[in-house]
Amino acid sequence: MANPVSTLQVLRDGARNYVVKATFISGGLDQPLTTIVNCATANPPFGTHGKITRVDYDIIPGGLVRLSWEAPPTHTDILDLGGFDHKSFKFQGGLMNNGGGSATGNVLISTQGFTAGYQYTVILEMVKCV
Repeated sequence: MANPVSTLQVLRDGARNYVVKATFISGGLDQPLTTIVNCATANPPFGTHGKITRVDYDIIPGGLVRLSWEAPPTHTDILDLGGFDHKSFKFQGGLMNNGGGSATGNVLISTQGFTAGYQYTVILEMVKCV
């Protein structure tokens, strides 16, 4: 079993917009919950006031990628992604954090059903509503 490879790249961290690109190549196991948006380290930080406006994704050759809002001790699922596509939420005002009182605003990613060689690329666009 090879070691997994994952990268996280912030593409834009402006006054209003936040864009992040996450990639993962499985070494044979699923990726556990991993933070891909840490709203406290953004400039400016946006806490629970961020909204997801678009998701582009490519998951090869199969498996499931899950996005979740961090809300310890549990988390609130946002989307399950499979295949390749994009989803835009701009016309409905974006996906708002509904993680409840313990929500941090952070976005988590995990995989299900990944085996060696499975991979994904996810580009997540958010609006900072501060």
